[in-house]
Amino acid sequence: MQRISDRHQLGAHSEARVALHLIERGWLIYTQEFRGSGPVDIAAVHPDGHVFLVDAKSDKQRINRGRKTPSRINRPRSDLQRQLGVVTAYVTTHTIEFSGPMSPEIRALVE
Repeated sequence: MQRISDRHQLGAHSEARVALHLIERGWLIYTQEFRGSGPVDIAAVHPDGHVFLVDAKSDKQRINRGRKTPSRINRPRSDLQRQLGVVTAYVTTHTIEFSGPMSPEIRALVE
């Protein structure tokens, strides 16, 4: 049996944290159990009809040259993700921060 890499384990953990976060706020969650990579990790549907597409990422930071404080390593969305309106969820040990195009109604429902 093939061992799952630490990187993939961290990614799966981030996806699970985002899914739980959304479930706790009333969203219905759809994921693919068996898949390769793709533009969307989670499709969420709120009972009021809002649909939300999420790409979950483990938040990584680095200290850039000439600076003393770390900053996020941003991951740009692909063309397809932009076309679909996919939002990136950056996951840390204690927080989940959504970044990308969200209507005020959806932002209020996810945060």
